Amino acid sequence: MDPIVHGIRLGFAYGDIEYALGNVKVVNELLGEIEVLAHKSAQHGRIPEVQYQLTPIYNSLRRLKGSQEKALPPLDSYLSNYELLDFTLTESSQIFPELQLMIEITTSVLFRDMDKAQRIASIVREQVNREQLQINHIIIDFFTSITDCYHARQNEGLDTHMMEARGIRDKLEKLISHSRWNFENKYLLIKAECHYTDGEIDKAAESYEASIKAAKQHKFVQEEALGCELAGYFYKEQDNEIKAQELFKQAKIAYDKWGANAKTLPGV
Repeated sequence: MDPIVHGIRLGFAYGDIEYALGNVKVVNELLGEIEVLAHKSAQHGRIPEVQYQLTPIYNSLRRLKGSQEKALPPLDSYLSNYELLDFTLTESSQIFPELQLMIEITTSVLFRDMDKAQRIASIVREQVNREQLQINHIIIDFFTSITDCYHARQNEGLDTHMMEARGIRDKLEKLISHSRWNFENKYLLIKAECHYTDGEIDKAAESYEASIKAAKQHKFVQEEALGCELAGYFYKEQDNEIKAQELFKQAKIAYDKWGANAKTLPGV
């Protein structure tokens, strides 16, 4: 079990959530592998690893695919990711809280549950402030900055969070020198979100387009989908419904290609 879990954690940490959450070519196979690993782990008495490492991944893959909720065999009862995360944090456990937080903020943003995404971002900050958690994972940063930009546009008084979003944008720009393939489209998307939040409409439009292009070139189909989706909401806010619907349709095609068939978009 350890190699696949370690690989998934590395996938998140280094920005490759196409591997970490499974892409259209491997999602069904990955679900099957997780079930096999869960059975083998249970045979060796490793139920906690099944519940706290594999179950959050399994739940998220099934949700993205559009499958019904069910317990990961051989567990008897279904537990949601939020319940598992709550137990992990309240029990002061060290059972991969970073992995659970990464999965929760990722799926919250992907399913446009921005209030939940904000709660997860707050949990991350609380844990860091208490020095209970050392967070240095770019995917948590990436989705936290999207969350911060969204809520800054909805509410005033979030200047501190916008400073953090801009800091993440700058961090991503520096990471491009290490791996343009992994980080260019992420940087450009956060750059677009920051421009949008700051009211810099032309710069935002340019950065959204560049992010989508980079994601497509670098084969991050799920981030191409996310870029199209966020750009769609941007153009919708500018009352450009034709452009918004074009982007929402592109997003839906990319999400379906990835295997996230449960994802819905306005007017599509």
